[in-house]
Amino acid sequence: MHPSLSVTDVRSSVAFYVDKLGFNSHGVYEQDGVAIHAEVSAGSIHFMFGPAAIAEGTWAGKLTAGVPAGAGVIFYTALDQGIDEYYESVRSAGARIVDEIGDRFWGDRTFSVEDPDGYLLQFAQHVKDFPAAMLESMKPS
Repeated sequence: MHPSLSVTDVRSSVAFYVDKLGFNSHGVYEQDGVAIHAEVSAGSIHFMFGPAAIAEGTWAGKLTAGVPAGAGVIFYTALDQGIDEYYESVRSAGARIVDEIGDRFWGDRTFSVEDPDGYLLQFAQHVKDFPAAMLESMKPS
């Protein structure tokens, strides 16, 4: 999946993902001097960006009119290794951490950041298996 995010400023979004999160840029595409599309990636994680002003005139823009860009969207992104080191690099680069790093009951170690448009990215690394007994206790009655 390669999510395409409506953003306030395509170039600012690329700068955030590259400078704060360590993603690679695959270019910014312009039309009539306006940045209309960009792509970034880190390993198997890919994002595309387009200006919200253009999306307003499309079917997607009509569905989201008046809603802040990132409202209710959380991207859960699994890392193979090194979450503590990645957390430190993201934190020291000045990204807004909204959920500090910690081990979660389901067996992942996670932390979350918020991008400039309010999209939340939760980075996770599996560190232990989820106890089967806990799954049994969570079944609906």
